[in-house]
Amino acid sequence: MTKWLHILVSAMAITLFMMLYYTVTGTSLSEVNWGSYTVILLLILVIPQTMGTIRRERKNRHE
Repeated sequence: MTKWLHILVSAMAITLFMMLYYTVTGTSLSEVNWGSYTVILLLILVIPQTMGTIRRERKNRHE
């Protein structure tokens, strides 16, 4: 359940980011380099999970 919630939040974050990117640069989505878009997508998906894992490890160490 939380996994799907995370995917949904990530999708919303990516959409917001792309809208911001478009507003700032005036570049349409079709002109955006899909390689960089994929990297951003991966970062958005991986970073929160990594942070969550690190936080969990720290919590376990303190107990």
